[in-house]
Amino acid sequence: MGREAAKILKESGMSLRLRIGLPAQPVNGMLVVVKLQGHCDMDGSPASAGSGALAWTHSVDGKMLPFADLACDKLRGLIEGAARDQGQAGGNVLLGRAMGRVLAHELYHIEADTAEHGRGGVAQAALTCDELTSGSLELQAPEVEAVATGLSRGR
Repeated sequence: MGREAAKILKESGMSLRLRIGLPAQPVNGMLVVVKLQGHCDMDGSPASAGSGALAWTHSVDGKMLPFADLACDKLRGLIEGAARDQGQAGGNVLLGRAMGRVLAHELYHIEADTAEHGRGGVAQAALTCDELTSGSLELQAPEVEAVATGLSRGR
C-alpha cells in the first residue's frame, strides 16, 4: 500500500513515511491519520463490495482535515474477482496495490485541500477493479500541480 501510494505521489513532490500506531518520534512534516476499516487482507473471508465510497477524507466547513478512512471490506469485494486466481499471497499484493491507489486519492484531497475530483487518473471520482489492480495509475497534471501547490503552502 505504501509503496504504491508513494510512487503515485512522487511526481508532486510528496513523500510518504507510513507508521503503524502512534508515532514513536516527532513528525517532521504533515501527519495524516488513516483508519483502515474492516478486514484488510485476502484471507478468504467473505467481502462485500456494496455501494458507497471505498474511502473518504474528513472535512469541516469545506476544509479537508488530515484524517481519512479506507473501507477495506468494500475494496476487497470490488477486487475479489481479479484476486480469485492469484492465491492468497497474490490477492494480498493486488489488495495492497488497490489500497495504495485509494490512499493516494485521499492524500490528493487532503494536500490539495479540495473535495473536487479529477477527470482521470487516481483523482477521478470512481475507480474500477481494473484501474485499482492492473497496470499503473497516476495523478494527472492538474492534480500533480494542486498537490505541489498544497505542499508549497506548507499544508
